[in-house]
Amino acid sequence: MINENLKTLCNLIGRVAGREIKTSKDFEYLSQKIFEKTNMLVSVSTLKRIFGYVNNVGVARENTLDILCQFVGYKDWGTFVANGDDATRIESNPLMATRLDAMDMY
Repeated sequence: MINENLKTLCNLIGRVAGREIKTSKDFEYLSQKIFEKTNMLVSVSTLKRIFGYVNNVGVARENTLDILCQFVGYKDWGTFVANGDDATRIESNPLMATRLDAMDMY
């Protein structure tokens, strides 16, 4: 399940970053974008492992996954995973702790 969630997360990261993440330069760009948006650093080498660009040695730390989830609009990894199929859409506020549906406003 983590592999499917991670794959979904990587796809969302590319959408939020505004480009497909395929080359070394893309990972450098992404690391900078993540820092600009979250004020937290995820190294280029860590991103390459997560995206499968290089051989994955172990599983990403939950703290790293939390940062990546915040980048795409979720509070943390647990919230992202809990949203399941709904995780394919991007939240309107990237640091919003909970989602607000229009139906909740009535």
